[in-house]
Amino acid sequence: MTTTQTKHEHNVTERKKQSCNENSHIKPTYFALWNKINGICKGKGINSFMLWPTRMAMFICSSPSAVKRSAKQLVQDGWLEELEAPTSGKKGGGVYRPVHHREWVRKHGLQDCTFRDYSLLEGAD
Repeated sequence: MTTTQTKHEHNVTERKKQSCNENSHIKPTYFALWNKINGICKGKGINSFMLWPTRMAMFICSSPSAVKRSAKQLVQDGWLEELEAPTSGKKGGGVYRPVHHREWVRKHGLQDCTFRDYSLLEGAD
């Protein structure tokens, strides 16, 4: 704790340092989609999810085109693994698997993490 930092500020800073997760890296607009896909997969005990943009848009209060853009960006950033490419057409959906923080760190490193927990890299290839 520095002399100019209050005890509360110090505690908040320490919690932030120790709580790096998916939400720390993904923009809020994209995180809504990632979080929903992850929640569905966890709730159903499945590994991947078929994303129908029209249906998903209703769940996250968005538009189908925004869902498609978000999914594309999450794939580019490494937070979703595309198992089957989206089909063309209005309802065309792809199959995706959410990538969790530990797995993402193993591939991308800790440079963007607020808390550099090197144990996350253990067992990495």
